[in-house]
Amino acid sequence: MWPTLSVVFACKGEAMITKAILLGILTISILPVLPLTAAPSDPPLLRGDAALTSLKAAGTYDSLQSAAAAAREEAEGTPMFSFQAKLLSPAGAMNGNFGFTVALSGETAVVGDSREAAGANANQGAAYVFIRNGTTWTQQQKLTASDGAANALFGGSVAIDGDTLVVGAGGATNPGGAQGAAYVFVRNGTVWSQQQKLTAADGASGDFFGGESVAIRGDTVAVGVPDDDNGTIRDQGSAYVFVRNGTLWTQQQKLTASDGSSDDRFGVRVAIENNTVVVGAHFDTLGPGFGHGSAYVFVRNGALWTEQQKLIASDGASNDEFGGSVAISGETVMIGAPFDTATANGQGSAYIFVRNGTTWTEQQKLVASDPATGDGLGVSVALQNNTAIAGAAYNSASTRGSAYVFSRTGATWSQVQKVIPTDGVANGGFGVSASFSGNTALIGAKSSSFNTQGSAYVYTAPASALQLTAAVSRRTHGAAGTFDVLLPLSGAPGVECRNGSGAHTLVFAFTNEVVSGSASVTAGIGSVLGSPTFSGNTMSVNLTGVANAQQITVTLQSVTDSFAQVLPNTSVNLGVLLGDTNGSGGVTSSDVSGTKAVANQTLTSANFRSDVSVNGSINASDIGQVKAASGTSIP
Repeated sequence: MWPTLSVVFACKGEAMITKAILLGILTISILPVLPLTAAPSDPPLLRGDAALTSLKAAGTYDSLQSAAAAAREEAEGTPMFSFQAKLLSPAGAMNGNFGFTVALSGETAVVGDSREAAGANANQGAAYVFIRNGTTWTQQQKLTASDGAANALFGGSVAIDGDTLVVGAGGATNPGGAQGAAYVFVRNGTVWSQQQKLTAADGASGDFFGGESVAIRGDTVAVGVPDDDNGTIRDQGSAYVFVRNGTLWTQQQKLTASDGSSDDRFGVRVAIENNTVVVGAHFDTLGPGFGHGSAYVFVRNGALWTEQQKLIASDGASNDEFGGSVAISGETVMIGAPFDTATANGQGSAYIFVRNGTTWTEQQKLVASDPATGDGLGVSVALQNNTAIAGAAYNSASTRGSAYVFSRTGATWSQVQKVIPTDGVANGGFGVSASFSGNTALIGAKSSSFNTQGSAYVYTAPASALQLTAAVSRRTHGAAGTFDVLLPLSGAPGVECRNGSGAHTLVFAFTNEVVSGSASVTAGIGSVLGSPTFSGNTMSVNLTGVANAQQITVTLQSVTDSFAQVLPNTSVNLGVLLGDTNGSGGVTSSDVSGTKAVANQTLTSANFRSDVSVNGSINASDIGQVKAASGTSIP
């Protein structure tokens, strides 16, 4: 008679076990498992007066914790997430892996299922795209790799931004066993097609490239490779950045930790926001013991990525696995430490860091209001502006799992909601993955049992007011990359000093995803060329015929977000003065001397304004143009 053995794979172990199976090191025989009994349904989530009435009726109003939570909701009016839909695998595969990875962008959700079979190909994997119309979600398309094969584990990681998504397949062979790959898909209308397969230029067998993490923002993709060996340094890990030019993706750079060592697993999670990438290294050892964990921030100047700072928990300890999940929004980063012991063993936590200039500091440690042993808070994290979500996949009755919502007021974060699926089952793993877009959260529930299906839950909150948050003038400096001139929304205008021959591109950022709108030049000489383009929460406007030595005003009109909110007409001013490298409003000898001082230097965010010719280098041509412009000014 076979002995009974129950195994629950936590995030920290599953990838290693999967890798061992693929490489033939480990063989596991799976016996049938008895069906699990569903746990009792949770009461509906209430707020304000309704919550108080419910507590009194149930005779639990005197519970300090419940009363305080209800009172806080009533006093603060914090938006609460409410259930909208449950997404299931159309294939109905009972492997428990659907929902282990999720991603969300606007009205589109992606759910990975790396264990789905394709005919005789076990574990080939798939990813499912769902779209929302009103409040109804339907499957748009099932995605598979063009060269899919058994044990490729396609869907082990997913990411999406607008009409482009990325799917990792850590078990793909290229040609080495489990070398890994990531696949980029683009949407044209309602049809998704594979654009390119991404692989590491120096990939090797057992790297598991893309098997655990991918991220995308615009035309940049980051791929984590935590099992990458650096020479003889086993599993130090790495991350690769790819950029798209037209329809072609190329590897821009390989990122590694400046102090990397064996078994750090740098790359277990990656996140990207514009020119900043965050990489988790959850097994990094910082003292006695093992697995304290860390996260690294990299920034891009032109086409070059450099390590900006290593982040560690102020109270980190052995086996916390800080860096097991990462997220970024603007100047804020969220790092999960799912095995942190604060008041209970393995309750987990998440840390918030904020950037001021080039320095990151820890702002706050987030913990659950009801911590329990083994909750695993922080196994997944999602962040958007002042709202954060931390998954606790092993929390609640019989480890159904939960997710905690935190909100920031000023510099202080507070818990505002605990989300639990009303139909959750034991070992459901709700919270194992999470994604956040606009007012919508997508939370995965990858069951740890092999005879259950797995799912993903959609929750929505009241929409934030649509506001313009930032504006820049953007130019590409040849191979050196893209650089932005900031345009303040009030006060003195930003000055565009680069030679655009009358053509400029302005990019506007908003609080929510924007889907339509127009723009016009309402003061000054110049006009808008064509229609604006939209990507996530940004709107790009092309200008033509812009005269030099003037201030122009661009007015945004009828900008509408995905919630049908319309922004009142809003104007942004732009100063245009060729050669005004210091942005003073006039070209003087200081601009000339400043350009000479940085001649022949590599282009960075500190000196790019001196490349007035926008060719990617600062040379005699730039100095000559600045000299020729001396004495000019903006009236």
